[in-house]
Amino acid sequence: MAVPVYRGSFGRREAERLLWRAGFGPKPGQAERLAKLGLKRAVASLVSPPRERLTGPAPRDDDGNALAPRDAWGHDHLWWLDRMVRTRRPLVERMTLVWHDWFATSNDGVGSQKLMLRQNALFRKRALGSFSDLLVEVTRDPAMLLWLSGTDNSRWEPNENYARELMELFTLGASRGYTERDVREQARALTGFRNDWNDSGPANFRYDRERHDPGVKRIFGKRGRFDWRDSCRLCIHHRPHPSFFVLKLWSYFIPKPPSATTRVALERLYVRSNYSVRPVVAAILKHPDLYRGPRMVKPPVVLVAGMLRGLGRGVDTDSWAWIGDMCGQHLFYPPNVAGW
Repeated sequence: MAVPVYRGSFGRREAERLLWRAGFGPKPGQAERLAKLGLKRAVASLVSPPRERLTGPAPRDDDGNALAPRDAWGHDHLWWLDRMVRTRRPLVERMTLVWHDWFATSNDGVGSQKLMLRQNALFRKRALGSFSDLLVEVTRDPAMLLWLSGTDNSRWEPNENYARELMELFTLGASRGYTERDVREQARALTGFRNDWNDSGPANFRYDRERHDPGVKRIFGKRGRFDWRDSCRLCIHHRPHPSFFVLKLWSYFIPKPPSATTRVALERLYVRSNYSVRPVVAAILKHPDLYRGPRMVKPPVVLVAGMLRGLGRGVDTDSWAWIGDMCGQHLFYPPNVAGW
């Protein structure tokens, strides 16, 4: 069963829609150039882009100074917005935003712009790779460990925060294929992480087997002495995962849910590719529904980045940070674990 492919005309209008859905809108002349490639080559250029090289003037604050994304309020937002504006890899940057929303982590709970930027780099590195690998990396990511109490989860005092969201928001969906017992047992499997504290804040994040519960757990009907890696693996290989993954990923690109036939075809593609993101995204970007379906509301940061790209203007004022905050999308500060 193949995923349907759009067979209509692919001109400037279709190329513009593709660039908005798979990035942050076109720069002057970019839509026309993309249209000349045709749909197949246009999508291939997005999902397999060249090495990153930001083009244009470096970002500045109101006083003309270089940004300090690790220290100054709002400069982390400006730093990432600048990447959205100047990138030559718009889909990679857009997928970084997708994963920031999918694994929504807020600096309100982390308290370290340094760790949030480290997580952001992880999302960019794994943007179109293996979702299984991404999940493993996110599970041990310091920002996530602080955000969802991973370092507070020990064999003596299990904490269910991450275990619950791992299944409900990240891999399976609310009340799909798991029970409260699974939550408790997953929490036991996820025990063992810890960190130290110094004058600069949390540091030296690591896995300590002395804090891990080595006992037998029963998760999704399977028994074993599961640890945190097993916890991720069991979720990825659980029957409800492919449908959850496909439907959630689809929703970032197309507002109307896919047909049952398309959903099943995408699920099979996902599993057949060993849980790789790239082929599924490519199939979605070539699907007829992307070009024939309804318009899609742009997230505030996408709208702003697209406006700056279209105008050929860079990030040259602190104002974009508080404007983003007023619009309800301050990067690195999603409202809750469910994202925006």
